[in-house]
Amino acid sequence: MRSAGLRAVGVAASVLLCAGGLAGCAERDPEPASTTPPATTSAAAAPTPTTTKGKPGASTTTALPGMPVPASAGPSPVDSTKLRSVDDLPSVFQCPAAITPIRIPAAPAATDALVPPAPEAVVCASALADNEAVYLWFTPTPEAKLGALTVALATTKYVHSGPNWVAAGVVNPTLGTIGGEVYR
Repeated sequence: MRSAGLRAVGVAASVLLCAGGLAGCAERDPEPASTTPPATTSAAAAPTPTTTKGKPGASTTTALPGMPVPASAGPSPVDSTKLRSVDDLPSVFQCPAAITPIRIPAAPAATDALVPPAPEAVVCASALADNEAVYLWFTPTPEAKLGALTVALATTKYVHSGPNWVAAGVVNPTLGTIGGEVYR
């Protein structure tokens, strides 16, 4: 029972850090975020997924309410069919096998969170990103993608994604040749 309480404290701290980061990023975003409050804050209420397939500049995956909209989209050399877990990220993003990627554990779920927690991530020097160390998330569900995008947009400068992955970095504005959906 004590660990559940510690997890809740950790999640609350993470949410506050993300909120602070998002507030700092608001000046850099081309258009301000909506100030309309969400319809519900209950964890029991599941958001209704919508599809954005075929809409210009929109995500090619199923989107949840609050899902960021990419600024642009393009081709990517990332083979998303080879991604089945977080363990596949280093090889698919062509990180050197001789260097062990840094693992970032998934955040625990909060009972009253408005955004799903980010899934587990890895950090490695991707050949696709001109050997920049990038944050990589495996996102098999729309909820995982929303959680990863939220953290990536709050903590990094450049964010790209694909059907089941999110990549983020702080040095190279193009993230090399990673491509995909570009958020900033």
